[in-house]
Amino acid sequence: MADNPSNSSADNQQSSEDQGLQSSNQSSSPTPESQPINTISNQDTSDSSHPDQQVPMEGQKHSDNVPIQSDIQHDDHANDGNELTHSTQQSCNHIDNQAANNDASPNDVDSHNQQTSNTNQDDSEQNKEAIITNDQYQQSNTTGQSSQQQNPSTNQATNQTFSQYDAYLKDDSDEEEEKAKLIKKKSSDDTDSDDDNDESSDDQEENNTTNANDNQNDIVQDAVQEEDTPEEEEEEILPEDFYYDGDQLQSKSIATDKYPDQLLHLHHSFGYECTKASNLYMMDSQHVLFSAGNYVQILNLINGQQQHIRTTGGGGIGAVAVHPEREYFAIAERGDTPNINIYHYPSLRLYRILRGGTQNAYAHVDFSPGSGIHLASVGCSPDYMLTIWDWKREKIVLRTKAFSQDVFNVTFSPENEGHLTTCGAGHIKFWTMAETFTGLKLQGYLGKFGRTQISDIISFVELPDGKVLSGTDWGNMLVWDNGLIKVQIGRKGKKSCHNGSIEGFFYDEGELITIGNDGFVRVWDFETIDSAEVSEEGQIFEMEPMYELKVGQDVKLKSMVKSVDANVVSIWYGQDAGGGIWKLDLSFSHTTKPPEKLFSYHAGQITGMQTSPKHHMVATTAEDHTVKVYHYTDKLTLCSSKFNTGGTCLLWLPESVDPLGVSILVGFEDGVVRILRIAKKIDEGAIQRRNRSTTDISSTQIVLEQVLKPHNSSVTCMAIDNAGDTLVTGGADSTIFFFAIRDTFQAIGFITVSRPVVSISWAPESHKKKAVLVCCQDGIALEVEAPKPGVYSTSKTYQLPDEAIKIKEFKFHTIKKNLRIAEAEAIKQAEEDAKQKAKEAARRENDEDSGDEEEKEQEEEQIANEKEEVKEEEEIEEELDDGVRTIIKGFYADEVDHFWLSMGGYDAGYLYKCKMETHEAWQARIQRENENVDQNKQATIEPIFGEPIKAVPVTDSNDSPVRSLHLSPNGRLLLLGLDNGVVRCQPQEQIVKGNYLPLDIPELTDYWSLAVHDCIYGRINNICTSFDNKYILTSGSDGNFFVFSYTEVDTVDGKYRSSMSMSIMEGDNRMEDITDRSAYRVRVRKILNRNNELPGRLQLKRSEFELDQLVKGDIEKQKQDKIKLVQQQLAWESEKTNVTLRKLQSRFKDGIEFERIAIKGFQKRYSVATYRLAYSNFTSGEDFKDNLHRTATESGDNHELITRERTKSQTANSGVKKRRIKSRGSQTSARSDRRLLGKKTMSNLNKLSKVEQRKRKKLLRQREWEDLDKNRPSEDYEDPELVDAIRYAQENMGDFKLKTAKDYVVPEDQRLTANRKREELILLRNQIYRNKREFNLKVLKLRDKKKSIIRHVEKKLHQLKEIQSQLGPDKSVELIEPPKLHIEEEPERRFKYTSDTLIKFQQEMAEKERLEMAVAASEEGALFGGLLSGFPGGASGEPSTQPPVNNEIKEMATRSNAMSFSSDTRASRASSRNSQADVDAARSRGSSLVKALSTNSALEVELAAMKEIRLIYQRDTLLEDIQLLLSEFDEELAEMREEKSKLDVKLKNADIKYLTLFKELALLKEFEKSENVLSDRVDAKLDEKTDMQTKVEECWAKYELKKKDIERLQEKEKTLQQTFQQSLGDNNKYAEFLNKLFKKKIKKVRKKTKDNADSDEESDDDDDDDDLLSSESEDDDSEDEVDYNVCPAGCDQELFDGTMNLREKRQENEEQLVEEKKACELLKKEHDNLTKKLKAMDAALKAAQGDLEKFQLEKQQKLNELDVVVTLHLDQIQYVVNGALPRDLSNCLVFRKSSQNRLSERIEELKTEKQNQRHLFKEDRQKFAQLTKDKKLYETKIKDIEEEVKEMQLLKFGRIIDLDKLDSVTINKGAEELKEKLRYFETEYDKEVAAWDKKIEEEKKLLNVKMQENTAMLDNLMGMVQEGNELEASLNTCQNGLGANYHSLQKADKRERWRLKQLIELQSQEIESLKAEITQLSRKDGHVLPPSHGPTMQKSQPLPAIIQK
Repeated sequence: MADNPSNSSADNQQSSEDQGLQSSNQSSSPTPESQPINTISNQDTSDSSHPDQQVPMEGQKHSDNVPIQSDIQHDDHANDGNELTHSTQQSCNHIDNQAANNDASPNDVDSHNQQTSNTNQDDSEQNKEAIITNDQYQQSNTTGQSSQQQNPSTNQATNQTFSQYDAYLKDDSDEEEEKAKLIKKKSSDDTDSDDDNDESSDDQEENNTTNANDNQNDIVQDAVQEEDTPEEEEEEILPEDFYYDGDQLQSKSIATDKYPDQLLHLHHSFGYECTKASNLYMMDSQHVLFSAGNYVQILNLINGQQQHIRTTGGGGIGAVAVHPEREYFAIAERGDTPNINIYHYPSLRLYRILRGGTQNAYAHVDFSPGSGIHLASVGCSPDYMLTIWDWKREKIVLRTKAFSQDVFNVTFSPENEGHLTTCGAGHIKFWTMAETFTGLKLQGYLGKFGRTQISDIISFVELPDGKVLSGTDWGNMLVWDNGLIKVQIGRKGKKSCHNGSIEGFFYDEGELITIGNDGFVRVWDFETIDSAEVSEEGQIFEMEPMYELKVGQDVKLKSMVKSVDANVVSIWYGQDAGGGIWKLDLSFSHTTKPPEKLFSYHAGQITGMQTSPKHHMVATTAEDHTVKVYHYTDKLTLCSSKFNTGGTCLLWLPESVDPLGVSILVGFEDGVVRILRIAKKIDEGAIQRRNRSTTDISSTQIVLEQVLKPHNSSVTCMAIDNAGDTLVTGGADSTIFFFAIRDTFQAIGFITVSRPVVSISWAPESHKKKAVLVCCQDGIALEVEAPKPGVYSTSKTYQLPDEAIKIKEFKFHTIKKNLRIAEAEAIKQAEEDAKQKAKEAARRENDEDSGDEEEKEQEEEQIANEKEEVKEEEEIEEELDDGVRTIIKGFYADEVDHFWLSMGGYDAGYLYKCKMETHEAWQARIQRENENVDQNKQATIEPIFGEPIKAVPVTDSNDSPVRSLHLSPNGRLLLLGLDNGVVRCQPQEQIVKGNYLPLDIPELTDYWSLAVHDCIYGRINNICTSFDNKYILTSGSDGNFFVFSYTEVDTVDGKYRSSMSMSIMEGDNRMEDITDRSAYRVRVRKILNRNNELPGRLQLKRSEFELDQLVKGDIEKQKQDKIKLVQQQLAWESEKTNVTLRKLQSRFKDGIEFERIAIKGFQKRYSVATYRLAYSNFTSGEDFKDNLHRTATESGDNHELITRERTKSQTANSGVKKRRIKSRGSQTSARSDRRLLGKKTMSNLNKLSKVEQRKRKKLLRQREWEDLDKNRPSEDYEDPELVDAIRYAQENMGDFKLKTAKDYVVPEDQRLTANRKREELILLRNQIYRNKREFNLKVLKLRDKKKSIIRHVEKKLHQLKEIQSQLGPDKSVELIEPPKLHIEEEPERRFKYTSDTLIKFQQEMAEKERLEMAVAASEEGALFGGLLSGFPGGASGEPSTQPPVNNEIKEMATRSNAMSFSSDTRASRASSRNSQADVDAARSRGSSLVKALSTNSALEVELAAMKEIRLIYQRDTLLEDIQLLLSEFDEELAEMREEKSKLDVKLKNADIKYLTLFKELALLKEFEKSENVLSDRVDAKLDEKTDMQTKVEECWAKYELKKKDIERLQEKEKTLQQTFQQSLGDNNKYAEFLNKLFKKKIKKVRKKTKDNADSDEESDDDDDDDDLLSSESEDDDSEDEVDYNVCPAGCDQELFDGTMNLREKRQENEEQLVEEKKACELLKKEHDNLTKKLKAMDAALKAAQGDLEKFQLEKQQKLNELDVVVTLHLDQIQYVVNGALPRDLSNCLVFRKSSQNRLSERIEELKTEKQNQRHLFKEDRQKFAQLTKDKKLYETKIKDIEEEVKEMQLLKFGRIIDLDKLDSVTINKGAEELKEKLRYFETEYDKEVAAWDKKIEEEKKLLNVKMQENTAMLDNLMGMVQEGNELEASLNTCQNGLGANYHSLQKADKRERWRLKQLIELQSQEIESLKAEITQLSRKDGHVLPPSHGPTMQKSQPLPAIIQK
């Protein structure tokens, strides 16, 4: 941004250059007039950051007049870290020092640039020395002057201070120029020599740039030695009582002449930067301090009063620190070269200013502990400079670069001030101030994480022994010792110490306290942490905190400070990043108070804010999901509400929508729009209102009116049209939604745009169209005409059709580059004009032409240089343009289709006026331009589509975007909120009221601005004014919310006046109003009274007072409208009240089944009441059992049991299926057997049937034997029935086992579980419910009976009244009052009400409230009356009237209580009064009747007497009936009363039992978890045992099968032996040979393959290699040379071959037998192992069961400890000592009488059982002896039968044979079946062969026919071919007659050659076949088969064509 031409004259440039060339050897003292100023400037002489300070170097003499030198000197020593020399030099003069204080030090700038370029180097590398030249110093000072011109308010005091030193600067400018030339010349001569010296250095680490810097340093030293050194000045120390003028130095507003300096006054701050680290400090017992934008706020914790201190730089505050003695506090600011200001407390006077500590901002500052004489500060990017200050002397002690990344914290060691610690992004660094040979150094070394994951270190604390405890990102703690991690500390169970990062550590009075983002405060044992160690690196030491405190929900503690009040040492105050300040009591005792939230703020960015159009209220919303409402004049937070997502925008409904001005719209991140209303809470009574303080906000609340969901993502903006009819919302989902505003917001529809919406504005009324300007991202602006409600159907979708909405689009194109060029040219032109005028004036005076020519040449050169500079600036701007067009705000202009845009990014710094046109208009304009160009006409150049037509620069804004705009309600002032936190006020020439945004923006040259929010992240999102223009409110992204009082400015005459005076003037002209509504009524009543006092003839009628019927109608209409309005206003309250009533009824009444109904007697004062009973969840026992079973199933207690049952059922089902499959298979095989066997001969069938019968009998006997063997008991066998009987006897012994006995074993069926106890508890509750319900139903029946009795009594009383009316008063008797139901008998009448009832109730409540207030007043009067009783007459000198007042109050209370009866009771009383009146009337009629009878005759008298007797009898009968009804009811009621008394006893006992069961349930729940574990363990062991038993059984079954297989193989071996013997026959001479051959062992050998194959034949043989047999002699006789593989001569070849086959079978059988035996042995071993495991599992199962039994016993003992209440009568107590009841019954046993009787009966039963068992024992002994005899007898019979069988075999067969083998020899069922199958299949195959032969014959016939046809066709073909050949031959003969012989010979050779080739192929085939035959013959027992076909020529191979030819 170019400067203003008025501020850039040549004189100003010359002064700035002179000021930049300041003399270093100036030693003249200031004038006396400047002494006060000198005192201020002398305090800066110790500032080491000033360029005129010098560090003494080796071989250099100390000097104070060196113009330029480095303020930092680093030495590169190994492992020394960053070191810094101690600055001990003084500044040379006051002027340079003060300039350095206001501007950035040039050497710091270069040092920072160099450090920034080397950020990739290791941090341990030494920072290099930074030396700058004098030219650089001049340039930097010139830059500083330009910055001063841009910020005149900041440097105003400085410019005034140094204005008197301009003369010295001008005089010494020549000396400075000569000195600079000398330095340059020296530099050019000595460059080479210095380079050589630097290359030879061992510590060389830099490039040629560093060498050049070293050369410049040497040149400076030489230049200094050549100059004269003045006398050294003594260092001046500021006095202790010196203070700055803070009002003059603080940052002020920038304003033109039209504005006062104090246009805005800070009224109040509602914000708090709670997310900022360490932003809460304690100043004293009542005040805390924190930063807020450009202010430091001191808050009173008691009354909430605020004090504010403004910064001096205006850029914001980086950090705050408080002195240990709390006498001072430091404010470290932000901005260009910010200061650290030290203020005194509590005077708040500016005490010291520390300058030049960093470049942009401070990150953290900290005072040294103890005395606090030093201050440590660390800067932000880019320098990260760590500086140690002697702050009272304003002097830098040490400084160095802390790290190359962000540094969060710096702290002095509490034990040693020479040690510091810094931490930040991914590092922690430990510093030590050490004295070296070069001076005091600051050495630092990084902490090494090792195996621990690298983490950002936010906070730490140094322990007393020097260790450092820090936090991590994941919430664990790290203990650092000597730069290494000693141990990582976490919580047990692999939990972190905090969920999230640890934000603070505090070591207080031996306790270690941590706070975290999770909202917890935890106190740790210091000794445990200090001695924590782990065995291996990387392990986590686990421990638990001693105490912990959860502050609140969604609380994120950022910092915490301890109270300085000595009376409350355990009170801390916490900074909550969730928005608040908490008061915490960390005493952790029984008197600890819960956390208290003292103040509540928004957390983070405030996204929406707007003021009320009628009240001094403002509403805000923020990212913290809250909406708050404030009363900014009273400085109160009225109400707050929190939602599930963060708010994005807010709109206060205008008066056209909400006349009351209490409704707001809030948009949220989830696309929801909520309509909220500010309302008062429900009235709590006059007493509460009277006692409520003025600061109580509990009477206000935010009420949700309606919820809309127009968008899928965040709502970005909202707007309502001027008429208040339509609402439009824009969202980040690129949609715009329209709503019609009626009683509620009704959706019209939405449209979709191309980009997310950022701004919406309605067209003003002057445009005469209902359209909305929509601004989107990427520079797109749309004008959308608002749709009309109800036109488009929204039944399917709310999206409006595209053709229904008219849209105009505008795409912004930047013109900033052209604007910059034009501004630069205008400035140059103005400068040139000024110079030209000055030159012309000089020329007129001097008239020197030569001088003019030289000046012209210089001007031309200067213009050329300036043009080059402009080009460079344009190139830079082009590089900065990223091409992104960001619209921040858009609003309409004064002309139609024109609008204003506020842009961000590259286009910021201007407000652009644009014009909207359609695409068709744009195309027409482009076409028109092209036509004009073609016709060579001079056309007017119009801007291209998308370019602004006007741009208004925001002067002196540094191109900061305008984030928010607001026009005051009176239209006089335009407010701008910038991104750099500056508030800017602009006057408006064209006043437009009623709009929040201006229609036209003039040139923004006249303005008033003030930096309010933070300059970095404090952009002003919202700015607005109050409805009365008295206040201006701002809210920003930094979370701050400021309210300023505004001084109104009159732009006409340039004066300003207070808005308060204007309001008073306006108030003086107001007319008097009648405030009492009854005044009109009083006047009318007087007129009517006067009219009534007149004579009748003169009185006016009432109708005549009505002046006009139309007026009356209008008034009536207005009344109805007001009534309707009131009803509408109270509709919400009414609905809320109804909802509240329904909720109360549903909560307290609907769930009640029976209310308390008290039935009272008629004559006796008996009453029986029902039980107040709620509905039960279970109406029947079945429902309860079903629910209980479902609960148990859901809880998973029976899950394993259900799983086992399911598995068993599945197993059983699978077994059944298998059996079914087997049975089906057997049936199928039986059917096939029958089918096959049916075709056998009868003889074979008979034989087979006999064999089958014998087999069946044999199998049957075998099974019987097997069953008998299985049932044979072992020696230790016990009868299961007897075992069960013994166990049953033991379990049912009949003795009473005390549960308190030590050896008591809880039976399994009596084990108590939580579910069983819960079931018992619910059953008892259900029983109680049923008993109460049954009794209540009886009472209700009794009430119904009473109602019927009342009706009968009333009827009889009516009859009595008629009778007594006839009898007369003399004979009448007094009747009873008609009985009525009491209110307690019908409580449901209380819920029946009418409007009269409600009115009376309201009157009663008002009366009750008045009585309460009167009672309170009377108590106060009694109190003060007692105090003043010593005076005569009391306090007022009059007699006390207190007792009468009390009596009156009591009477009023009694009347109010009497009025509380219902309308039914009053009606009953009225009816009784009416009945009494009827009786009186009857009596009067009776008396008149008696008087009449006295005049009657005797007959009439007699008749009257008879009638009287009859009436008397009827009367007496009716009275007796009434008396009988009433007495019977009373007796029944008495019986019911007695029944209830008994039931009460039972229910009380049930309640006691219920309580006992509940205690048992609570105890069982405690044991439930452990019991489940033990039960699961027993079940698991049981499952394991079951599985193991299954495995053992399976293994044993396999073993049995193997044994059977072995037996089968042995039988097979015997069969082979018998077969061999049978084959030999008798007397075979080769029997010995064949025996040896049969018994000879055969060994299978695999022939080895050859590795090297000579041919393909050998490889084929290897592939087809078979097993060869090699035999050995059975007795291994090597001398036996007989060849057993060859049949001897004379031996039968078939017998030999059969023997060979039997030998092979025998060998195979033996091999199988060996394998089976091995497998059997393995199974045996496996079975033994499994058996051992089974025993171990059995032992483990018994141990688990024992543990479970012990646990059950322990549980039973715990249950025995519970006290059980038992109700006993005195006669039930049998424990009597000396004939009296003992006092101590603790040793007694409560025993049931039935149990005692049962024990007595059991004794007799046991005696009888004993006798029976003895008798049975005798019978069993006799039976045993008889069975022994029978056994011996049967054994003898078995032996006899066996001998008989042997004799029969010898007789029949001659020897003992095996009958099974005999059956197999006689007939072989299998062979017969196979033969029959073979015959069957042969027959079938023969049939198939015959069928196929028939088909073949048919096909042969067809083939012959086809062959004949083909032959005929071939004959024809051959004939034709021959003819063709002949023709061709004839032709060839004619043409080639000469070479015919040669061709014929050649053809014969070819044919012969072809034939030989075919012969060779045939021979090769024969060779292959012979080889195969030889191979087979070489194998033993091989059979050679002839080849299937000989080598033949392939028929399909034709002769070559050339050979055929």
